[in-house]
Amino acid sequence: MINVVFLLYSWKYIERIHNYHSIPENCKDYNADIAKQQMEEIESCKHQGITYYYLLHTEKTKDIDIDYGKQEIDDYEYELFCENKQNHSLNLREKTTILRSDFFEAKKCLEYLENLGSKNIVSWQDEQKVNQWYKLVFPQFTKRKVVGALCKEISPSFLQNYARKDLVFIKTEFKEISFLTSPTLCDFEVRFILENMEEERKLIISEPLDICRDKHGIQEYRAWIVKNKVSTLSRMTEYSSDVPTSIKNFAKNFATQHADIFPCVYTVDFAMDKALGPVVVEMNPFVSCGRYADNSFHQFLSDLLNSKL
Repeated sequence: MINVVFLLYSWKYIERIHNYHSIPENCKDYNADIAKQQMEEIESCKHQGITYYYLLHTEKTKDIDIDYGKQEIDDYEYELFCENKQNHSLNLREKTTILRSDFFEAKKCLEYLENLGSKNIVSWQDEQKVNQWYKLVFPQFTKRKVVGALCKEISPSFLQNYARKDLVFIKTEFKEISFLTSPTLCDFEVRFILENMEEERKLIISEPLDICRDKHGIQEYRAWIVKNKVSTLSRMTEYSSDVPTSIKNFAKNFATQHADIFPCVYTVDFAMDKALGPVVVEMNPFVSCGRYADNSFHQFLSDLLNSKL
């Protein structure tokens, strides 16, 4: 049987998201939309009889030894609760568990669950592998030059190798910062950011995509993959929208051909490029990934149960 663990930061937060049933389907409020998604995931667990837990992030302070005594610093700890908010026995021994968390806390959360005996469906090693997708995806799916580099390696001559129509796309590996710029770095703001970034910061450099658009916006799609099969596929919109057959087939082939490379659960974004056709945009670690309108968590849980992981 599968268990789901949701990271939260206060009980008040859970009370708030319980009041999001009235949010309209086309809601433009990002925070409201995220809260609604989380509530839908909790409701999906209830409807399918799947046990779920809350992992409560609690702020605290602790003393550390320094040269002239002790210093108080901010810290935090986790506590695991079952759905009725009663403190659990803190024993997940041999239980198969999947985590839903903030990306920047994923490592500590996964380690905490492992220490309780959990058999995590997605491990921190899995998350790291997906985050380095640009090294592992077959070129017939990226269809463009993509490379990882350290900030200190970036120069106009380096970037020129990844330019398309005199533009290059740069983003940090963890997606905090991204920009489309000239390989000459003539943009002062971009140059300033790079010059003040840590030298060892990992970046992803690629030829930019020219994604098709229609009246609904850009034609980008997100697939949730379970055991080498597409579980759920949605366009990047707040409302339901058809996915073209070419994208469906491309996503299916991607999952099949990368079966021995990526973990059993992950997400991947595809797009329709004007010149390249269907193409991989990027991949996303599962623990913290978001959902588009038709990325059904209910369907995902069903596929997870049927996969017998």
